[in-house]
Amino acid sequence: MATVIVALGGSLLRPEVEHRHSWLEGLIEVVRDRVTMDDRLGFGGRRRSRRARGDSPR
Repeated sequence: MATVIVALGGSLLRPEVEHRHSWLEGLIEVVRDRVTMDDRLGFGGRRRSRRARGDSPR
């Protein structure tokens, strides 16, 4: 079992309308594959994810 941290920025959470459905389907596929492999998922964004990467908050 692996722990996978997914850091999503605001622009990734708001794709253009014409791409939103396919973007969400892709996200669902990644989550489904990880759950099938019994991995643990953590989703986050904004300051916490930037801090974890070592970037300075804006």
